[in-house]
Amino acid sequence: MIHIKKIGVWQTARVAAIFYLIASAILFIPLALVILATGKSQGKPLIFSILAPLLYCGLGFVFAALSCTIYNFIAAKMGGIEIEFDKQ
Repeated sequence: MIHIKKIGVWQTARVAAIFYLIASAILFIPLALVILATGKSQGKPLIFSILAPLLYCGLGFVFAALSCTIYNFIAAKMGGIEIEFDKQ
């Protein structure tokens, strides 16, 4: 049985931020391009496609750091998550 005793807050938050940046860019940039292609917009989808991934990146960092901090606090009091690996 292995216990996750502590999660690195800043490293995990950085990885989460980059993940959210890439995932949201993959979602929002094509969506904005489709909206721009219809010709019914006035540049707003372009601004949205830039700001949304940055917003997701920032919020992903903040919430991942907060989640890790809360986990580390709880794990210090109650013990970490138990993981059992099977060798095959």
